[in-house]
Amino acid sequence: MKKTILQILKFIGAFAIGGCIGLLGATLIVVLFTETTFSEFISKFTDTNWGEILGVAAFSILCGVISIFAHIILHEGGHLVAGLMSGYKFLSFRIGSFTLIRNNDKLQIKKFSIAGTGGQCLMMPPQRPIDKISTSFYNLGGVLSNLIFSIAVLALLPIFDNAFAWIFIFIFAMFGVLLALTNGIPMKVGGVSNDGNNVLYLNKNKKAKEAFVYQLITNALIQEGKRPNELPDEYLTFDTDIDYKDPLQVNHLLLSASTLLDKKQYEACYKMLSTIMQHKSDIVALMVNETACELIYAALVTQRLDEARALYDEQTQQYVEQHKNVMSAKQRLLCAISYYLDNDTQKAQSIYDEVYAKRNDYLMQGEVAMDIALMQEILSNKI
Repeated sequence: MKKTILQILKFIGAFAIGGCIGLLGATLIVVLFTETTFSEFISKFTDTNWGEILGVAAFSILCGVISIFAHIILHEGGHLVAGLMSGYKFLSFRIGSFTLIRNNDKLQIKKFSIAGTGGQCLMMPPQRPIDKISTSFYNLGGVLSNLIFSIAVLALLPIFDNAFAWIFIFIFAMFGVLLALTNGIPMKVGGVSNDGNNVLYLNKNKKAKEAFVYQLITNALIQEGKRPNELPDEYLTFDTDIDYKDPLQVNHLLLSASTLLDKKQYEACYKMLSTIMQHKSDIVALMVNETACELIYAALVTQRLDEARALYDEQTQQYVEQHKNVMSAKQRLLCAISYYLDNDTQKAQSIYDEVYAKRNDYLMQGEVAMDIALMQEILSNKI
């Protein structure tokens, strides 16, 4: 209930902000592009029918929603174009949870989401030495796209002689510039680097650049059906002496831990995940949740049931619930919990049956192949 109330408050807040932005935009447009002074506008505004005011506010909110959605698409499209120009190959393009992927040279639409992200464009880097692979233009492609389209739309202002068109153009351009600034000015949001920070960081940190490039490569291979245990060792790392404040390096370790899991090296996997979890205060929330999920699974299959039960707290349960429909690894965890903690073999079997039936719907085909194999092993009493 608390979560629902917070979502409602955020929704109302977003509408209020959109209305204020629209009103500000309308004020600036009238003052800047007409002969009306600010005081005259305020005087007219106070005499205006409130129905008209609410209509303008509603129109402004609609313009804001359309602009945000459009700029997310343009941003990810910018990454796509910049990647293609840098020698990358298209892998997947996601807006919200709808993902367009390349599968055996055919395009498919699947559902996949990552908390905290509105979209994502993933590509396969060119086959070159790490130091020869350009990451700067690929990362800045989205920022450049938002700026270019914002400037282009503003250039259309003299063509139109309509207040509503001006409002839409202003709001569209403003959101584009805002998105470009928040992604282009180097910073971390919730511990995660934005595009601008990636450009600076990857150029001066070899480990981070290796993690970035190898994850793009392994994501492509796994999406195309390669299981983690089939990934070449050159793309992995088992060095736990890393900067745990860097999500790229932590995610690289988590990927390597998955290969240990897929190779049935459960004890080694447990130790690596435990080491990562010891640094949870330095790790971004998303990585903490991912580590917790895999550590619980590793604890279950190594018969550390009390530890698994303690780790499966309310936060982790909410995270699993949020992602279970798009990530087969979460279903694999629920299967193991049903089998080891709840002693409910029937429920564990039903979870497996559902994942197997929907196996072709998942985005990461190599991952779902691994998860199906691991669940089969649990249900056959081999672990």
